[in-house]
Amino acid sequence: MIILLMLVLAIEIFLRVYPLVSFYWLGVDTFYHLTVARHTRKELRLPKNIPEFLYHGPHAYPPLLHMILALMPHSLSKFVPLACDLANAALVFGLSSFVDSGNLVQGLLAVVLYLSIPINYIDSLSINPRPIGNILLTASIFSLLLCSNQTVPFIFVVLYGLMLLSHKMAVQVSWFVLGGLAISVPVLAGKIAVSVALAIILVTIFTGGFYWKILKQHIGYLRFHVRFGDLSGRKAFPGPVALLRSNPLLLLAAVAVLLTLYHGASVEPIIASWAIMTSLLAVFWRFGDAHRFLAFGSSATAVIAALWCNNSLGPMLCTSALCYGIWRQIDTLRKFAPPFVITHDLLSCFQFIRKQQQTMLLCLPLSYSYSAAYFARQTILAGDASLRGLIKGFDLSRRIRTLQGLQETIRETGVSLVLVDHSIFCGSKDVFDTMGFITVHSAGRYSIFRRPPSG
Repeated sequence: MIILLMLVLAIEIFLRVYPLVSFYWLGVDTFYHLTVARHTRKELRLPKNIPEFLYHGPHAYPPLLHMILALMPHSLSKFVPLACDLANAALVFGLSSFVDSGNLVQGLLAVVLYLSIPINYIDSLSINPRPIGNILLTASIFSLLLCSNQTVPFIFVVLYGLMLLSHKMAVQVSWFVLGGLAISVPVLAGKIAVSVALAIILVTIFTGGFYWKILKQHIGYLRFHVRFGDLSGRKAFPGPVALLRSNPLLLLAAVAVLLTLYHGASVEPIIASWAIMTSLLAVFWRFGDAHRFLAFGSSATAVIAALWCNNSLGPMLCTSALCYGIWRQIDTLRKFAPPFVITHDLLSCFQFIRKQQQTMLLCLPLSYSYSAAYFARQTILAGDASLRGLIKGFDLSRRIRTLQGLQETIRETGVSLVLVDHSIFCGSKDVFDTMGFITVHSAGRYSIFRRPPSG
C-alpha cells in the first residue's frame, strides 16, 4: 500500500513540475506580482503605487509574497507556489499523523488526496498568494492543536500574523473557520479571540500601520463584490457541480459532522468545523469566486477523507475522488492556452511594443494587461490591484463591451497601440480599420494596431 501511495505521489508531483519546466511562464496574475516584486527589488521597499497601469491607486496589497519574490533569484520565482503547495502537503501529513497517532499509510493517503484536489493544482502553477495563505492557515490551525494547553499560543499568533500579510481571502476564510472552531470547541474561544487580537496589534505595529491600509482596502473589496458580484457583474450562488469540480472531497463534508457527533476527542471537532465552515462559506457566497474558498478547506477535507477510508465505503469513494482529481489535472494540462500561457508569438508582440516610444497600450481582451505591463513596459489602459484599480478596471471592462464604448474609450484615453488576440476578438481588424488604426505587427493569433500621428 505504501509503495502504491508513493507512486501516486510521484505522479502528482510530476504533473506539477512538468508544466513549470516546459512553459516559460504560467498564469494571468503571475505578472502583476512579478511587476510589484520588480519595483520592490529596485526601490528596496514596497512601492507606493504601480505606475504601469493608467488606473492605479495607493499600493496596499499584502506584501509577504512580493517580499519573497524580491529577495529570491528571479529564475526560481515560478516555483514559489509549488514549494508552498508541497509544504502544505507535508503539514497535511503531520496533521493526519497527529490525529491518528502516527499512522503512516493514512498520512500518505491524506497527502495524495490533498494534492489531487483540482483547485490546489491550478494554484500551484502560477504565482499567486493563495498557496502561501493556505499553508499559513493550515499551520495556524495545526498550532492550535499542538499548543492547546497554552493560555496564549504564541506560535499561532506568529503564524496568524504572517497570514494577515499574505492573502486577503485566507484572512477572510479564517474569520469563519476560527468562529466555527470557537463554537464547536468552546474551550478554544477565549484563546482564539486573544491570539487573533494580539496578532493584529503586533502586525500593525511591525508594519508601521501598513496593515490598516491593507484591511481598509480588504473591506473596500468586500463592499465592491457585495454590490456588483464577480468581475463580470454577476451574482449567483455556485452550483454543486462547480464546487465538486474544484474539490471533489467536499462529498465527505457530511462525514465531518458524523465525526464531530460520535467522537469525544477535541481533535475531530476542530478539523470537522474547519471543513464545514469553508464549505458553507463557498456554498452561500454569491459574489464571485466562491470555488476558491474550497482551497482553504482542502487540508481538512483531505484529512477527513483519509480518516474515513477505514469505513466500508471509504476506500471506494477515496479512490474515485483520487482518480477524478488526477484526471482533471491531466485534462487541465492538456488545455493550457493563452493568456494563461505565454507563447513565443505573444513575447514577440511584447518585444515589439517595448521598443516603441512611451505610449498608451490597450490589450483586448483585458486579461493580457498584467503580462503586457511586465514585458512591454508601457502604460497599460487597465487597473492595478488597488481598490481604485479594481473599480476603474471594472468600469472599463463594462464600457468596452460595445463598439461605441470601445471607440469612445480609445479617443478619451489617447490609446496609441492596441494588442488584439484575434481568436477571441474576431473581426477586430475591420473595427480598427474604420477607426484609422493600421496594423504594424502580427504574430500568430495576435496583431498590434497603431493610431497614425494624425489620428
